[in-house]
Amino acid sequence: MICAAGFAAGDENPRTAKKAYILFHMEQEQKTPASQTLGAFTCNICGEHNVSSADASEREQVTCAKCRSTIRFRSILLTLSRALFGLDLKLSEFPILKSVRGLGFSDSDVYSGRLENCFSYTNTFYHREPRFDLSRPDEKEFGRYDFVICSDVLEHVPEPVERAFLSLSSLLKPTGILILTVPYSLEPETIEHYPDLAESGFAEIDGQTVLVGRLRNGEYRVLDQLQFHGGTGSTLERRLFSDRSVRLGLAAAGFSTVRLDATGSREFGVAFSSPCSLPISAGRDSFALSASGVTELVREIAAARKESAILGLIRSSRWLRLGRALGFGPALPPPSLQR
Repeated sequence: MICAAGFAAGDENPRTAKKAYILFHMEQEQKTPASQTLGAFTCNICGEHNVSSADASEREQVTCAKCRSTIRFRSILLTLSRALFGLDLKLSEFPILKSVRGLGFSDSDVYSGRLENCFSYTNTFYHREPRFDLSRPDEKEFGRYDFVICSDVLEHVPEPVERAFLSLSSLLKPTGILILTVPYSLEPETIEHYPDLAESGFAEIDGQTVLVGRLRNGEYRVLDQLQFHGGTGSTLERRLFSDRSVRLGLAAAGFSTVRLDATGSREFGVAFSSPCSLPISAGRDSFALSASGVTELVREIAAARKESAILGLIRSSRWLRLGRALGFGPALPPPSLQR
């Protein structure tokens, strides 16, 4: 495990010098080998049992036969489960906590609808309703959310990307949690593909999409050979992050705790072949359910207990595991005293 308080002298961004230290956890000893197939797993999104020969390096390849989830999609839900509940739960095992507010940025419909069933969660988009632009956030939304999911979005937002990091931090409650994925390398710095553009927009010339940009000196330039991810418009790849720049961006935005989860879960078909582009959870403080969220969870535990005719089922249930993980729940007699 690597724990770093601040950064080496001469290595920090001046804007992060007075920020709270960043706690950077990486369970390196549990990293997967460079080449490894997924094998048998249960999808933590839909519950389907799968056997896949896909390599762990193929994070965008569809590997669940039922819901068509990818390693990245499953890693998002696994990281969310660990951040909220401290447990590896399938999505079907999440408690229904409508007092918990969540916000997604172009989340996949593979899991977004299921999250809506569990939480007061809204998925937003750049080009259609409900709209949300991280570069120009609606300040009325600041401080409202218990969790925010931002998966493979930050590589597409216009410069300065620091503004998007600040928006993500501002949207969260003080104890809220950010679930983040972004393609990054182990190079020392982020590679900006269009660093000289002050403004830009898309045009079509002879059936080809081009980027028309105004340089900082006032000149204009037309750029082709653009790289899009799954479409055009907001999916233009504008940068390739470095892991260092991601951590610096999070620290500058006020996130004092950052965890890169390299462990994955063989059970859920979440494996990683390298330390690049790992799912990240980040917060300004430790995540905590609100009083109303605790009340909802306790009610679900109590209801599950009443519905079960055999205490042994409750003893091994997800509700008791959740209660114990969060520090509360029904007190059960030892098995020897049960009738």
